[in-house]
Amino acid sequence: MTIVGIDPGHHGAIVSIVATDEASGCFYRIQDMPIKDIKVSKKIRSDYDLNAIEKLINCWVLENAIVFIEKAQPKPPPFGKRFGLATSSISNFQSGYCRGLFRMGLKVANVRCIEVLPKEWQKHFGIVKPKDKEQRKLYDTKKESYKVASKLFPKAELTTPIKEFKTGRKVGGKILDGRADALLIGVWGLNYLKREGECKENKVGL
Repeated sequence: MTIVGIDPGHHGAIVSIVATDEASGCFYRIQDMPIKDIKVSKKIRSDYDLNAIEKLINCWVLENAIVFIEKAQPKPPPFGKRFGLATSSISNFQSGYCRGLFRMGLKVANVRCIEVLPKEWQKHFGIVKPKDKEQRKLYDTKKESYKVASKLFPKAELTTPIKEFKTGRKVGGKILDGRADALLIGVWGLNYLKREGECKENKVGL
């Protein structure tokens, strides 16, 4: 059985987890969301690569996969009505549009798809914002997600490559939170199936 975890959005990612009977327990594949550049008037913009997404879904049909995708809720602007509205709206639109693309494609291909709220899968891994207002401001769910995913999958590439110049200056090492979230969504899905009795044993050990 193949379990697919999807963190939708331009900076999202897709993870396929395959449970095995071997000592390793499972193997997994990580890829960033398929994106391509398109020309709009005189500008180059990024858009979802529909052909690549179609190929992925066709593979999932052959693998008898079950897909778990995050269903993000609209977020209020972080700095009130005046600041942050545009960025928040664009991000919400991109994520929702991406989720819609996958849901439609999966429905047509007759691939089972289960949606999960961010708070639901995050709670499973203990990623919960503190009740204290000051602590909540400092709490970063993306960083916590990265920490958990790194422990569960120590060999996974969850940061950008680090380059060091002759001057000693280093660049890179940025957290790829889309990959971390997709991994945890996939693991949450595996545990969900186990609870529902559809997966006899969680061989991933998670």
